[in-house]
Amino acid sequence: MFATMTSMLRARGLAFREGRRWRVRDLDLDLCAGEAVGLLGTNGAGKSTTLALLAGTLAPSAGTVEIGGVDLYRSPRSLRRAIGLLPEHPPLHPDLTVDENLRFAARLRRIGRGDLAAACRRAVQRCDIGHLGHRLAQRLSRGEAPRVGLALAIVHEPAVLLLDEPTAGLDPLQAAAFHQLVRHLLPEHAILLSTHLLPDVEAICSRVLVLHEGRPVELADSPSPDGRRVRVELSVAPTADELAALPGVVAVQRHDELTWILNLSASAPTDLPERLAGRGWGLRAFVPQTPDLATRFAELVTRGRAA
Repeated sequence: MFATMTSMLRARGLAFREGRRWRVRDLDLDLCAGEAVGLLGTNGAGKSTTLALLAGTLAPSAGTVEIGGVDLYRSPRSLRRAIGLLPEHPPLHPDLTVDENLRFAARLRRIGRGDLAAACRRAVQRCDIGHLGHRLAQRLSRGEAPRVGLALAIVHEPAVLLLDEPTAGLDPLQAAAFHQLVRHLLPEHAILLSTHLLPDVEAICSRVLVLHEGRPVELADSPSPDGRRVRVELSVAPTADELAALPGVVAVQRHDELTWILNLSASAPTDLPERLAGRGWGLRAFVPQTPDLATRFAELVTRGRAA
């Protein structure tokens, strides 16, 4: 529907208040074609509420959502066709077969009878569930249900795909198979993946938005503003005390005989490499260390709780 447009979904100032509590507030988001963004947060952070707002199934207290440049809340019926939603518990009717569930979902999305069979066939192929067609939904395994739920979410070929905790309860092999499936779908959709599982984000997403108590913070690839870490390789081994005495060094960790990890303060001098070289230790490398996703996520949540 919007395949020629780069920006598929745009949210500005999105907020939802329940009683006195803000479940989500001040959310800005741009989701582009061919991009997977991770919506990361602890349980209760507001992820599912955010997906409901973006899907148009929950009216916001403030803010706007545009799909292809058109306000979602002013044209909800027409624009919902551009959205595919996979909730944490796939909406499968237990007494229907997989094929019957898929046809039912297609008809709910107003796919005409003449196009119904082809649409279902394509969703089956893309999600690799052809061998499950005659199985009752209640007989699906824990690893099979999300794949079938994903087929239901894409049967109408939406531009935007919203996934809510899709790998919750899966074992590592099942989760890895689902990651591969989503990566395969990525070129044809803009994907927002809501999860509290870091492996999901690392396997699928190119960008991360963290929700903490309903407020968004986007993770950068740079170290936290209150300090940084560097890996230092030397030709001559100094003592830990000698390294700790350098200006701006707040902690020293020995990696091996000639390699050290230095924690620096925000006010560490920019000429620290020259100072190291001038000590006669034979500086071979001075490499900034970017914290991994788990470290950055923990730092953000910790800072948010302390604020």
